Amino acid sequence: MYEHTEKGQNDYTLSFRKFNWDFLTKEPVYPTSVTIRDVRKLETEEEDAEQGILAMQFDSEVLVNAIPTLTLANGHKATFLTQADQKTLLFTFNKEDAGQEITGLMAGRIDSMHDLPVTLAGSRIPEDAKENPVETMNTVRENVSEEMTERKSEKDKLSLESSDRMVANSPLTSFAPRYLQSYVGDVIKTETKVPITTGWKQENGAWYFYTSAGEVVKGWHQEADKWYYLSSTGAMATGWVRDGNQWYYLSESGAMSTGWVESSGVWYYLHSNGSMATGWIKDGDHWYYQESSGAMRVNQWFQVGDKWYYVNESGRLAVNTIVDGYQVNSNGEWVNY
Repeated sequence: MYEHTEKGQNDYTLSFRKFNWDFLTKEPVYPTSVTIRDVRKLETEEEDAEQGILAMQFDSEVLVNAIPTLTLANGHKATFLTQADQKTLLFTFNKEDAGQEITGLMAGRIDSMHDLPVTLAGSRIPEDAKENPVETMNTVRENVSEEMTERKSEKDKLSLESSDRMVANSPLTSFAPRYLQSYVGDVIKTETKVPITTGWKQENGAWYFYTSAGEVVKGWHQEADKWYYLSSTGAMATGWVRDGNQWYYLSESGAMSTGWVESSGVWYYLHSNGSMATGWIKDGDHWYYQESSGAMRVNQWFQVGDKWYYVNESGRLAVNTIVDGYQVNSNGEWVNY
C-alpha cells in the first residue's frame, strides 16, 4: 500500500494497492503517488456539492486511452477529470471519501505512451495508432481545447466545443497549460486552472523551493548573490552541511555563510566559496590556525611540523614578542637561543 499527502495543501490522503493496471505494453507501470490537490465547492443547478481533486502521478508518460474510473474501498468511485500533464491524471471524488483506499480500476484504460502519437488530455488515441510506430504516421491530430461551453449533455458524457489542427510527422511532446472541467452529474461547470506552486514555500515547518514547473529543487540553489542548500527531500538546510569532502555552514535564513562564523562557542572560518577552512589562514594583517575540525585554536602553544607557535585568546598568532618567557620571531616561530 502506498500513501502520500501533498505538502502545503490539505490533510486528505488516499492510498492505493499495487494492482495490475491494464497497459498497452507488457511492462507494468504503476502510480508513484496519489495526492489530494484541492477540495472545493461545485455549483450545480440542484445544490452545492463539495468535491475533491486527486492527482495520480506516474514515473513514465501515460495516455488515457479509455476514460478510467477508480473504485474505492467503500464502494464509491473517483471519476476521471483530465490529464494535467504527461505523467499526471486528475480525478474527482466526494469529500466524504477522503481517506478511502483506491482498490482498483473499475473501467477504462491507461496506456504507456512509448512514443506513440497522441492527442491532448482525455482524447482517445486511434486504434490503428497502436499498431503503427510514430515514424510511420503521416499526421497526428492534436485536439486543442480552447473553448468550453456550459451545456447539458447525455449522462456520463461531456460536450465541449474545440478546434482541431494538424501536426505533420510529429508526436505530441509537450502539454500546454489547460483548464479543468468542474462538473457534477451531466452539467459542465466553471473551468478552474490547476494551481502550480512556485518559489519558496513553507511546509510542515520546513522551507522548499519550487521551479516554474512546480518541481522541488534539491542540492545547491542560487538567488542573487546568496546560495542555499536543499536536502534530498527538498527541505532547506541550516547549520552545518557536508557536500562531498567539504563542510559548509548555512545561517538560520538558509543562506550560505562566508568568513568567520561562531557555532557552539567555537569560531570557524569559511572561504569565499563557503567551504570550511583548516590549517593556516590570514585575515587582514593577522594569522590564525584552524584545526582539522575547523575550530580556531586559541590561547595555546602548538606545533606544526618542527616549529612551535603561540596564539592568544583571540586566536591571533603572536609575532615579534615574548610569550611565557619565550621569544617568537616575525613568522610567529619560537626562537630557541
